[in-house]
Amino acid sequence: MKFTFRLEKVLQIARQRERQKMLELATRSRELEELQSKKKALGTSIREMLMDQATTLKQGTQWLPFQVTKINIDLKAEFEIDHQIEKKRREIETKRAEVMHLVRRRRALELVREKRFEQYRLDESRKEQKRLDETHQLLRARK
Repeated sequence: MKFTFRLEKVLQIARQRERQKMLELATRSRELEELQSKKKALGTSIREMLMDQATTLKQGTQWLPFQVTKINIDLKAEFEIDHQIEKKRREIETKRAEVMHLVRRRRALELVREKRFEQYRLDESRKEQKRLDETHQLLRARK
């Protein structure tokens, strides 16, 4: 007789959900990294423009209003990116918690499966021993 785990389909679905949530977590993490890269690039750009202002002042002030406007736009963009980064971090924490919940659930199902399999092996072993004992008794009775 073959071992069958009645909750095998549930276990498969749990594994599939876990993989799906892990992919979602990886996607959110990649998006966070992209936002952090954008923020770093904006910060570098702002610092360079601020350093260039000293040079611009020496050459003339005609480009100064444009640089100030660009710096303000970049600062606002950096502020917005900060908000997006914080939002992504919260999403990542939520997804991480969901993944951990699904991992615990899958592990619980796997433990149930292992225990039932061990019980099945024990029952099969007992049945086999009983058959051997009966066969041995029949052979002894014939002698």
